Amino acid sequence: LRPSGPPTSSGAQPKKQRCVPTLEEKLAVLDLLRDGMSIANVAHKYGHNESSIRVMSQVREKTSVKTEKALNLWLEDMNYKNTLQLINSTGIHTSFPLNTALCWCIVNINNCIKKEHGLSEFK
Repeated sequence: LRPSGPPTSSGAQPKKQRCVPTLEEKLAVLDLLRDGMSIANVAHKYGHNESSIRVMSQVREKTSVKTEKALNLWLEDMNYKNTLQLINSTGIHTSFPLNTALCWCIVNINNCIKKEHGLSEFK
């Protein structure tokens, strides 16, 4: 049996530091996975364990599901309040002061969610 307690200074090796990937690295990993690269190849490329890459992928999937649900609820709420009726595919109503890019994004998100969930109109 080995003695319990800290190792002696003569044979002690420093603890291995934890390697926490940056946000940019996580996004690059998710892009590679989305493009079809295998988890093993991505792990080898970035020098991480496969389980770490799987966790990044699983967290992204859970987050995207929650985000889609929240967007769907928000769009239903906006449609209920007749806010989205002021926005059309070419731009915005002149009395509605929103950024054109934001309006384009809202319209496209609305259309994507309708297509994905088989909805014709939010009412």
